[in-house]
Amino acid sequence: MKFPDVSHWQGDVNFDVMKSKTDYIIFKASQGGFPDPKITRNKWEAKRVGLPYGLYHFYDDRVSPSRQAETFASLASGAVELWCDWESSYSSEFAGLKNVVSFMERVEELTGKSVGMYTGYYWFLGNSSAITNASQYRYLADRPLWLAWYTNDFTPKEIERVRIPKPWTKMEIWQYGTPSLGAEMGAESIEIDMNLRVGNTLPESVVPSLEANFAGVRVEYRKV
Repeated sequence: MKFPDVSHWQGDVNFDVMKSKTDYIIFKASQGGFPDPKITRNKWEAKRVGLPYGLYHFYDDRVSPSRQAETFASLASGAVELWCDWESSYSSEFAGLKNVVSFMERVEELTGKSVGMYTGYYWFLGNSSAITNASQYRYLADRPLWLAWYTNDFTPKEIERVRIPKPWTKMEIWQYGTPSLGAEMGAESIEIDMNLRVGNTLPESVVPSLEANFAGVRVEYRKV
């Protein structure tokens, strides 16, 4: 399953067009203590056209994990899955993986849903440690991974070269690039993030067969 993720940067998305291009989408719901400016419209429009959606929260270390969790949880209704986006730092009071995992745990308490992590391979390795973050690694090993690994060669051979950071051994979703497909998919932006689901954690009614994407291909990942 190939699908986009969008935020306010994509403007007012035409969801009649979007629905004709994809069977699924993930929205940015919030950052820090504030909702994404387009989340209310995006959720309403997705429901109108019958497009299942997931939600992610952009972790902002200037805001306490508990406040961020309350903000995200308040927007979580209707989502098929929830994600924590950890890809940057302001080097503020609530920086570091311990605080990020604290946020994720609190969201799970508030919503009753598991929370996965979106991150980049080099970002994650450069900002965490299997030794000092041992308990956080154990926690994350049981959560799905949405990995950013950009490439211009979107082929079965390329996915075999994707590196998976410990503690994970596989990824659930591969964000493979930001092609200039925005207008084609109904967005106001030129570029749009595109993803491939390589796992199968969603209900069967949401996830079609993956055979059309990589028929007969045995997919393996480089682990470090």
